[in-house]
Amino acid sequence: MLAASDADDNPVTQTELAFGYEVDRDFTWGKLNANLGYEWQYWINLAAADIIFGGIGNDDVLENVSFDGFVLGIGAEF
Repeated sequence: MLAASDADDNPVTQTELAFGYEVDRDFTWGKLNANLGYEWQYWINLAAADIIFGGIGNDDVLENVSFDGFVLGIGAEF
């Protein structure tokens, strides 16, 4: 389980980068759109909660964690 830490007054810093592209096309019957994107997050001083011994506390390990992934979307409006 991961949670933001307030143990020992350690701030949680997050960096996020996202970019993408979207295309819209109008037709007589409606509109089609498609998008493609990528997102990256980096969390500094995130606490790895020790759920066996009661959750967030001063004995928890502070770790840096990174998440990333692609997103693809297709939609239609009538």
